[in-house]
Amino acid sequence: MRYCPNCREYKNTDDALFCEVCGAALEDLSQVNTVALPKNACFCPHCGAANDRDSSYCSVCGSLLPSEGVHSELPPEKKPDKKGIVLLIVLIAALLCVLGVVSYFVVQAFVSNPREDRPRETVTISPMPEPEDTTGGQPASSQTAPAVSVPDKTAAEQTDLTSAANTTTQVPLAVPQIALASTLTGSVLGASNMNSARTFDASQAIDGNPETCWCVNTAEQGGAGAKIILTLEETALVSGIRMINGNTYLPQESLYSENGQIRTFTLTFSSGESQSYTAAYNGDGSATWQTISFDEPVETDSIILRVDSGYIGDPFQTNVCLGEIEVF
Repeated sequence: MRYCPNCREYKNTDDALFCEVCGAALEDLSQVNTVALPKNACFCPHCGAANDRDSSYCSVCGSLLPSEGVHSELPPEKKPDKKGIVLLIVLIAALLCVLGVVSYFVVQAFVSNPREDRPRETVTISPMPEPEDTTGGQPASSQTAPAVSVPDKTAAEQTDLTSAANTTTQVPLAVPQIALASTLTGSVLGASNMNSARTFDASQAIDGNPETCWCVNTAEQGGAGAKIILTLEETALVSGIRMINGNTYLPQESLYSENGQIRTFTLTFSSGESQSYTAAYNGDGSATWQTISFDEPVETDSIILRVDSGYIGDPFQTNVCLGEIEVF
């Protein structure tokens, strides 16, 4: 094989005139070494002749051999085949794509019919053992269902239980509580003549303190026409009201007689229904509760109390007072 000093490839035949790799002319190269080269050789950069790797001068042209960069192993290392690598990458990518498509269709088929080809579990229900006949000691007929009874219950009680089971249970409404009281009609008096911090606003009738009161003035005797509205916390069944009539501020006992009290009044509920009642006179001005019950409970979320007439006070004949009021 002949060595080409131009491209340094050792791939030419002994009779080649031009390099088969780079095309350089080989016939003008004198004294080209055509013998088999050792595994390791040192090539002259001037004439391209092969020399022993330990030589300092070329054995053909006598040129000084550089100490570095001239020694190499023959045959030269073969460059990697880039085309083969690219082809391998393309084949792997194509294979992955095919696997992805196949997997997609397999999953879709499984999801659409997840249980079509699966074995179904069969649950076997064993028959209940037949009850024994306590009178004859023989098993009861398999065609006769055992009677169901409630222990210690009479036939009438069992009928009541069956009826109750078929009746829709009604949830009782909440216990009525007054959340807010406001004056609708009447001029609310200012501060108390005993204590400027004590007012006569409607909220004083639901604060739980009988010594504070709702007190208003109207153009009518006994405070007739005055109205107070009681707003409940939520809709409830109301069976009646409890009230402490008049101004019961005990440090000044004369106030209960100086101001009027409720006598007859009308209650109007959120449904529009109205009922009229008469309150008792609180003669001694004490915090005495009086109860007024309705004929039938009323479902409502508010109550308007209108004073129709009053027990007239002296000297405040057009005032009317209410110490406390509750609903139940």
